[in-house]
Amino acid sequence: YTSIKVRVETLISKLRQVFADLENIYVLYARQNTSAVQTQVQPLKDFGASPKQNLTIGEVIIEDAASAVDDLRRDMPRAVADILQNDPEGRKSIFWISGSTSVYAHIGLINELAGGVPVLAALPDVVQPGSDSAVLSIGVNQSSAVHLAALYAISVLDGSAEVGALPVGQVSPPDIAINFMKVEETGLTLPFTFFEDATFIYNRAGRTAREFGQRVPVNCFGPG
Repeated sequence: YTSIKVRVETLISKLRQVFADLENIYVLYARQNTSAVQTQVQPLKDFGASPKQNLTIGEVIIEDAASAVDDLRRDMPRAVADILQNDPEGRKSIFWISGSTSVYAHIGLINELAGGVPVLAALPDVVQPGSDSAVLSIGVNQSSAVHLAALYAISVLDGSAEVGALPVGQVSPPDIAINFMKVEETGLTLPFTFFEDATFIYNRAGRTAREFGQRVPVNCFGPG
């Protein structure tokens, strides 16, 4: 099978190209989403536990879908207060949304409660046109994972590989999605390589400019 997991070393390396002094990552996840906890949250916590990394991995936990709004309204301000204690300008910190549907379904509320701290996501799907969007995603789009799975299926059907010998498929390099409306709002500076490599780009007007790696024509008489 294939996974949408990105190796934590790859993720942190990419993040530090944007946030050179990154110190705090607050992960938003649903406690009941075992897959997200095992493949996205725990690897970050293990990585941050190394003293040489100088990373604090905090948590904002959604207990269940029904309590998501209340959980976010209670715990996001606490997380912001913790961040601002050692990062008063919020420039060394990020909120990181895991691939938990009950979390990223509330991206608008998360942005509202983030206190100016940039909100990033593990899934490119959370970077969308308009303002209800994460600023940046470094992850794997579902279609990329499906494409890799199809290549696996072909190699099995044509006899060039045996199912039991295939490793768990991981897409590399990861997909990057950028919303430049949110980039401008948060005052981030992105390396030009991110722009070059991005699979999805939304321009300063929040409109689609690149989709699945292909340029999308923009109405020259419209905004952006």
